Amino acid sequence: MFDLNNLNPATKFVWPDNEEEWVEFRLPSKDDYRDILKKLGISMKAEIKVNPVSKRMERIEYLPTTGKDAEYDAEVNDIRIVDWRLVDPQGGEIPCTKENKNLMMRRCPPFAKWADQCFAAMEQAEATEVKELEDNFLQ
Repeated sequence: MFDLNNLNPATKFVWPDNEEEWVEFRLPSKDDYRDILKKLGISMKAEIKVNPVSKRMERIEYLPTTGKDAEYDAEVNDIRIVDWRLVDPQGGEIPCTKENKNLMMRRCPPFAKWADQCFAAMEQAEATEVKELEDNFLQ
């Protein structure tokens, strides 16, 4: 089933050892990344190199160092973290703002590590789904 109003839905993950706190993450699409690059005025670079395994020439695209790395990361974090319920030590809710998302991802190693694990789980689930679709198509 497809929802044209929400083609890339977020996935909710509960913070370990605290079911009251959660974060909704989303894997950005290729278009999301292109939009960020365009917004920041960054162009992808490309080189032709020999693949050491296949010995074939391959076109490799990469993101150049531009001095806008922090801005790029902040934009990506803003897209990847959709919503949350996180609580500060005094019991107040931490607003889910672009600044707070970036602060948590850059300055809170336990949160960033957990977020990376959540993204890895989402990527694995997506790869499994794609594989199943391919297998069904071939039958």
